[in-house]
Amino acid sequence: VLVVIALMRRTDCCKLDLRKMRFYKPQLLKMIRIGLPAGIQGSLFSISNVIIQSSVNSFGKVVMSGNMQNIYTRAFAGCTKLSEVVWPSGVITIFNSAFNGCSSLKTLVIPNSVQHISGSAFRGCTGLTSITLPQSLTEIDDFVFDKCTSLQSITIPSGAQIYCA
Repeated sequence: VLVVIALMRRTDCCKLDLRKMRFYKPQLLKMIRIGLPAGIQGSLFSISNVIIQSSVNSFGKVVMSGNMQNIYTRAFAGCTKLSEVVWPSGVITIFNSAFNGCSSLKTLVIPNSVQHISGSAFRGCTGLTSITLPQSLTEIDDFVFDKCTSLQSITIPSGAQIYCA
């Protein structure tokens, strides 16, 4: 609506004049034939994501598939009932805020395949008391364990060379 108003107020060649606007039935029908199903599909996709997220929020334990290399941004964020994670051996990167706000998570043993943990990955995991980092970890970003108020110990293997961004 704001774009239409802005275009109507212009004085140059981009001015929109609604009185001169015409709809051509064949083109309009073609746009509706393509656009309407695409819009419905997008809406259904969004609704299914909400349903899936609410189901994930009820998990107490998460077991991930064995061929997963990345845990993407906000994958389990806000899963307040998540209490345990069983990791696949091939995870290389844990992206930003992947487990943000998982307040029931108590202990965390990250698998030896993980090389990089992005910022705020475990931010706000208030129930987290201990973490074991792997020998393979080479980079850990800012605020990874920010607001983990119950955190008492972080185990770093001897000889581990971790770059803190």
